[in-house]
Amino acid sequence: MKKLIIDSRMRQIEKDFLTSLGYNLISIQPHPELYEEISAHPDIQLARIQNLLIQAPNSNFILNNSITGLTKIGAQYPASVPYNICCIGNCLVYHKYTDEKILEIANRYSMKLVLIKQGYTRCNIAVTSENSCITTDKQAYEKLSQIGVDCLYIAEPNICLINKNGNKSCMKGFIGGATAVLENKFILFGDKKELINLKKIETHLEKYHLKFIYFQGLPIYDYGGAIEIN
Repeated sequence: MKKLIIDSRMRQIEKDFLTSLGYNLISIQPHPELYEEISAHPDIQLARIQNLLIQAPNSNFILNNSITGLTKIGAQYPASVPYNICCIGNCLVYHKYTDEKILEIANRYSMKLVLIKQGYTRCNIAVTSENSCITTDKQAYEKLSQIGVDCLYIAEPNICLINKNGNKSCMKGFIGGATAVLENKFILFGDKKELINLKKIETHLEKYHLKFIYFQGLPIYDYGGAIEIN
C-alpha cells in the first residue's frame, strides 16, 4: 500500500480524502523541540531526494530504510530548516543551512544545485511537474526561471499555520506547505476561493493537466505538505 507522511493535526475531511486515494497515512505528532506551528510538519523533519528519505537524527517518528542526516533540528531558525529543501526534476533547491548529508546525496545523483536565501525552501515551493512549480519566494522564482523552470510567482496572504490544537494561528503559511501533488491531482488544504491568485493558479494547473482538488468552506492551512514514500 502507498504511504503518505502528514501532520497529525490535519483535518479529518482531508485525511479521509487522502485515504480514499489508496494511501496509508503516517501521522507525525508535534515535536517538543520545535515551535508549535511547524512541530508536526513532514518537510521540517524529513527530506526526499528521488526515492531516498533523509531524516533528522532527533525526529520523533521512525521510518524504515530512511537515511539519518547529520544535523539535529531545533526550535529557533535556522535550526528548524536543515531538511527543508525542494527537488524539481533534477534540481535541488536549497539554502546555506541545508544538512550536509542532503548535499552529499544530491552530488551523488549529479543534481543541479540552486542556492537561495529562503530557509523555508520547501514551504515556499509547490512542485507541479518535473520542470514547473508555483512559488511564494521571489528569489526562487528568479533563479529557477533563469535555468528554464516554468515558475509561477504569487503572493498568498490567506494561507495560515495552525497551533498545537489544530486551530488557526496568527502566523502565515506558504503555498508549498498548503498543497500536495499526488498522481494527477493538485490538492489544496482549504478552499480555493481563499486564494487571491486563483485564476493564475488555475491556468498553471491546466497547463500541466493537474486536477484541482480543494475543500469547500475551509480556511487554507499549511501542514508542511505531505511526503509520499514507497
